[in-house]
Amino acid sequence: MNTWTTGAGSGWKVSGGEGYLHYRVWAFCLAKHSVLRGEHMPSWINFLNSDVKKSFMKSMKYLQTGE
Repeated sequence: MNTWTTGAGSGWKVSGGEGYLHYRVWAFCLAKHSVLRGEHMPSWINFLNSDVKKSFMKSMKYLQTGE
């Protein structure tokens, strides 16, 4: 994370992505959404990018077992 300060104020930004969520955050959000809907292995995961799908599966395991 980068911070900056000028005479007019200060702020911060997260490097890389410029306003977009990291794929791991998306994967966790999708997993949480699935758990809340009672979908333990939704069919739509086959449409996810391989990196997102891998993180989704790890997130599902964490949400379902706490590991």
